[in-house]
Amino acid sequence: MSLKIGIDVGSTTVKVVVLDDQNQLLFRSYERHLSMVREKTCELLRRAEPILKGQQVKAVITGSAGLGLAKSAN
Repeated sequence: MSLKIGIDVGSTTVKVVVLDDQNQLLFRSYERHLSMVREKTCELLRRAEPILKGQQVKAVITGSAGLGLAKSAN
């Protein structure tokens, strides 16, 4: 199964969703990042780790603060 991760980083919040190959929602989280964008994004992805572990994933990063995160993740 191939999973899709969507990460939206705005000026105040991070939103993370994980979808399966049939676009069924497996995980979602919406939290304030308090200007700690990378740390909060990593925290949310760690919460999703049981779903992600051992799976092939594709990720998309969007949002006003997402560019810096995307660049640091290559």
